[in-house]
Amino acid sequence: MAHETGHTFGLYDWYTLDGTDPFGPWDIMSSNWSVEAIELNSWNRYISGWLADSQVICLELSDLTNTPTTFTIENMSIESNKIKSLMVKISDSKIFIVEARATGGLDVLSPERTGLLAYTVD
Repeated sequence: MAHETGHTFGLYDWYTLDGTDPFGPWDIMSSNWSVEAIELNSWNRYISGWLADSQVICLELSDLTNTPTTFTIENMSIESNKIKSLMVKISDSKIFIVEARATGGLDVLSPERTGLLAYTVD
């Protein structure tokens, strides 16, 4: 039911974009039969207005240098106003996204599936 409700908010089935499953089980709109990682990913939350600008670090590709930089990203499923996602514009149409995923909220992850999730959106 949660997956179908996502469509009423304008969210798409990620698993039908090009015949692949780009998000695997990492979003309710990608794997609606999963019971493991069913929280919405940060991109879906951001485009829906459920992730505030203040919760996203947005960078241009030119902002990345050889100098190490540390960013703290809180688990996506924890309710707070802390930073939830790092987004880097890598071209006019592509964004590289990093978010933290761990057990919490609707996500129930095994220890080996806990950590950073990185993906691109075109």
